[in-house]
Amino acid sequence: MSILSNAEKLLLKKSSKVVVGLSGGADSTLALVETYEFLKAENLIEKLEALHINHQLHEDSEHWEQHCANLCAKLSVKFDVKKINSHKSGEGLEAAMRSERLKIFNSYEKGTVIVQGHHASDQVETLLFRLIRGTGIKGVSGIKRIRHAGAITFIRPLIKLTKKEVLEHLKVRKLQFIKDPSNEDNQFSRNYLRNVVIPHITRRWNTVEKNISRFTALAQKQNTLYEKMLKERLIDLVDGNALDLEKMEPLPSFEKSELIRMWLENLSMFLPNEKQMQEIEKSFFQSRHDANPVVKFRRDDIKEFSIVLSKQNKFLIAEKNYE
Repeated sequence: MSILSNAEKLLLKKSSKVVVGLSGGADSTLALVETYEFLKAENLIEKLEALHINHQLHEDSEHWEQHCANLCAKLSVKFDVKKINSHKSGEGLEAAMRSERLKIFNSYEKGTVIVQGHHASDQVETLLFRLIRGTGIKGVSGIKRIRHAGAITFIRPLIKLTKKEVLEHLKVRKLQFIKDPSNEDNQFSRNYLRNVVIPHITRRWNTVEKNISRFTALAQKQNTLYEKMLKERLIDLVDGNALDLEKMEPLPSFEKSELIRMWLENLSMFLPNEKQMQEIEKSFFQSRHDANPVVKFRRDDIKEFSIVLSKQNKFLIAEKNYE
């Protein structure tokens, strides 16, 4: 029985291309085989490609790449490799690698579906990580099973399976996979959560992964409704790509912040954190009306450009500033 949902199957059939992110680990191996079996049954196997991103961080990186190549050769699946590197370390390395992976994903043609191997245990890890770091309703919605990002779509068909269930599926299929020793390095926050915190919680509450999976699914529905209401509110406040500051003026502070975030997201810009949002409100809503403030902000994991907000007449304008 396929673990792909009906919605995921439809997306795969309608796609121009299907790319499975293949690290060689247990999760991505199962994601590849499940996708392969479905597309083969539908006579659509020519759409399928496996992508291995070689981070070049471990002495066995080339061996892992070859393992993935061998698996794809066995399945007669097209195989592509992208090599990336970073001179950062610790948490900065994680952020830099994530940014590089996103660049690769965003380079695919319109209509591409990217299949990833996130599972229910990853969902628990992500939720705890975001709660500790600080987040809102969108953050606690966790990892979406299906996420549309511009011209491409991400699907995570394993998202309701626990790690244990993933391993059971692989055992039944007699599939070999790679174990990355860097996943045991607890200097990384996510590894510490995965290897220390979550097992401790699970020993006390053994249904925590399934319970959190249900919680994030509900939070996603609530956030979808919330964003729908914001989008409807935003229609009266925008003129082209500009935001009308005069119409925004009488709104409560929190509503302004949420609408600005939604507006920026609609423009495919990254979002300000809480401190940056406070600066935006102070500059554009608490300054003199004849002032022409400019606010510039960036994200630590995106170095190529910053976001520049400026006032033109009564409108707020957002631009990317490449540096």
